[in-house]
Amino acid sequence: MIIVFAFAFNVLFNYTGYKGEYQDMYTVAVNNVFGISGYISNGEALSDPEIQIIETDEFGRTLFFYSEHTEAEPDFGMAFIVMQKSENGYVYYYQDKCYIPYFDTVSDWSSISEKYDTAVLQELKELNDWNREFNEEKCVKLKADNKKSEGKIHPKKHTFNEIIYNYETKNGYAGEDKSFFQYSEYCETDAYGRELYFVCGMTMNTAENGENISDCYNYAIIFNADGTCSDNGIIRIEDIAESFNSVNELKENNNWNSEY
Repeated sequence: MIIVFAFAFNVLFNYTGYKGEYQDMYTVAVNNVFGISGYISNGEALSDPEIQIIETDEFGRTLFFYSEHTEAEPDFGMAFIVMQKSENGYVYYYQDKCYIPYFDTVSDWSSISEKYDTAVLQELKELNDWNREFNEEKCVKLKADNKKSEGKIHPKKHTFNEIIYNYETKNGYAGEDKSFFQYSEYCETDAYGRELYFVCGMTMNTAENGENISDCYNYAIIFNADGTCSDNGIIRIEDIAESFNSVNELKENNNWNSEY
């Protein structure tokens, strides 16, 4: 995953934006699903992600499937997502409740929803008021766009390194390498300017026999609107398949969507 994401990050400027017919759903996906890039990176080719409508309710909500699935990363960058409404160039969604990640290979798009636990999809619908009247007060309203935002804070490499190194040393890291940062992906912003980032880190240390040993890590980091990061603003993602729960825990610990 590190190689694929690092390559995608380095060639981001070559992706001119989503050209498909579902720009509204694309906008909801890239502003919610943790760690995704907003495009498919397969070798040297960058292309639009796959979006498939699964179901709509009687009030216009849409349950859809989003995928950056590739042969190199067959079980990452996919999610079931609910969009509340798309109207006059704007999309509406429930932040932190509108998606569940999906981890499996995709060989048959026509039966994708059948492969997932029906009870889990039903829970996603319930969290998004499926078949209930639309409630704009519960929604984030965002202008539809064909490209993923890069955020406003733009943390520097040394900032990420300092945050990660301090976090790891507090948790027992005693290695020689202090330069963890490999690349980052901006994920989303809350109502008060906090920004969430997916960060990939790697250390390179020397073993007793002289061999180089590398260790790879994934993190979620929240920056405050002023660019600072609190002591509890970072968490290591031990299992990317469980990132959804880890990120929600991090948000709760950092008062996401609450006044400072």
